[in-house]
Amino acid sequence: PATPTDVPALHQLEEKNRQLLAENAALRKQLEMARRESALPVELSLTEPLLMPEMTEARLLGQQAAGLWREGGLLDQGQNAGIRESSLVLAGEAPLVDLGASSGLKTGQSVSAGRTILGRIDQTGRWTSSLLPVTDPRYRGLAQLVRRTPSGTVYGGQGILEGRGDGPCTLRFVDSTEPVTVGDAVFTAETEDELPWPMYYGRVIRAELPPGAAWWEIDVEPASRSLQPAAVQVLTTVIRPTRQAAGATVP
Repeated sequence: PATPTDVPALHQLEEKNRQLLAENAALRKQLEMARRESALPVELSLTEPLLMPEMTEARLLGQQAAGLWREGGLLDQGQNAGIRESSLVLAGEAPLVDLGASSGLKTGQSVSAGRTILGRIDQTGRWTSSLLPVTDPRYRGLAQLVRRTPSGTVYGGQGILEGRGDGPCTLRFVDSTEPVTVGDAVFTAETEDELPWPMYYGRVIRAELPPGAAWWEIDVEPASRSLQPAAVQVLTTVIRPTRQAAGATVP
């Protein structure tokens, strides 16, 4: 068994392996696209996208700090400074992120720890925001299987990842014609254009195809359940600097 000092190193190796797995599959996809584009009779010239992703560093409040924040203990200390917080954020017991609307956070933005998706921003206040974990029954996200084959790592079928409580998630609507195996990795779908790279959800722990069914029945163990990160990253979007510069030169 790993000693306590081995655990951070093990997490780093797992994170690196997930990163390489996603990058391998993405490179194979790009190679296929390049081959198709090279067969076109004319060369296409595309402008850069207007918006680009930006990862904003934040921290998860510990249970004690979050409790004081919700009870007003910390807010009371700042009343004279005009500090007020949204009742939607203060209600409930969801994890709290130490950034809010004043830092550009908005409902629906993805929250990750490294390359692992933790959930998304649920409610935003001025100073803090609540996190909707991937395990929450309200969570929905486009997801894609990534599997290893004799010829390399490839993208598999796409579906919708749904939370169902504190346990495994469900991956729905993966077509019955797609190959699925226990142990396959599950990442954010490549159609999630706002993400800077594929992000890791977890791995398949159950995959069954009932006779005559149109879709697989798939359970996914979310990697977020094994993490207790202090620092997280919130995905925001900004206008691409080159597009801003180009716009500034237009009379």
